Amino acid sequence: MPAVPRHRGGGLARRVASAAAGHALAAGPMPQWRARPVEASRVAQALGFRESGAQLSVRPDPGKLFESLSWALRM
Repeated sequence: MPAVPRHRGGGLARRVASAAAGHALAAGPMPQWRARPVEASRVAQALGFRESGAQLSVRPDPGKLFESLSWALRM
């Protein structure tokens, strides 16, 4: 969620993300950062996250998805 302009630059995103990553590390899992906005990527980089892949999101047309599933089930 984008910050209201007057609240940008105060470091809140970095503090919250740092706390969340620290909590995840303490619990055992390896934290992952998945975000598209450039601002979010900057926060991740500032915390030491490294880019190691890509993310692709697909929103299928529900009508075409149903046609594809019906065709696949007939095979």
